[in-house]
Amino acid sequence: MKTMLDRMADVVHCQALAGKYGCSVCTAGGAYADEVAEYLNMALLNFGATTVGKVGVLVGADPNAIIVGEKQAKELGKKLADAIKKKWKDPAQEEHHKERKEYFKRLISFNKDIWAHEYEYWKGLGELK
Repeated sequence: MKTMLDRMADVVHCQALAGKYGCSVCTAGGAYADEVAEYLNMALLNFGATTVGKVGVLVGADPNAIIVGEKQAKELGKKLADAIKKKWKDPAQEEHHKERKEYFKRLISFNKDIWAHEYEYWKGLGELK
């Protein structure tokens, strides 16, 4: 999974999920479901998406935990749909997106000879000259 995320440089450099919304749901048999969901939300945020929440469910010790998890996931899905419908904005995430956009524009301009695809992408958006 880490290798897959590392190989998504284009997605990060181009902020490919800008303007999109997301959330994370993770189940685990042992531990760290909540931490994994948080990590996945950070990945979404760093790809440019606005995140609306997460659900982490540990089912190893209590298989019935999935019942509560399903309810939480449905509520999270409703929250996601509502955020999309209302074009919800979180000021802290908006600031993060703004900072990352400027950072990647500078980074890509500096590396335009080796990152031609990213450079052309940002140029096509009218963000670079």
